[in-house]
Formats: sequence, C-alpha cells, structure tokens
Amino acid sequence: MLRFNNETLIACTFSGGMRNISAGAVIAIHYFPATVVLPVICGMFFNKY
Repeated sequence: MLRFNNETLIACTFSGGMRNISAGAVIAIHYFPATVVLPVICGMFFNKY
C-alpha cells in the first residue's frame, strides 16, 4: 500500500494497535462499570505477548 518493507509495516501496525487499545481502556474506565474494562485489559495483555 505505502511500499514499506515488512519490518516497518509490522512496527506501524503494532504501534497503532497499542494506541487504540489504550484509548479503549480510558473510555471504558471513564464511562462504563469496572467490569467493562476487563476485556480491554485482556486485549492489551495478548497484544504484548
């Protein structure tokens, strides 16, 4: 698409995904009950490992 090499494309994808999960955690904590945050935290855990 943008003609990046494979390593750069993986780094950009991983970076964008972590930002979106962090935004989801902030929104879930602020506007919803505490149990809503659990799936977001699990997503953060599995994205890192």
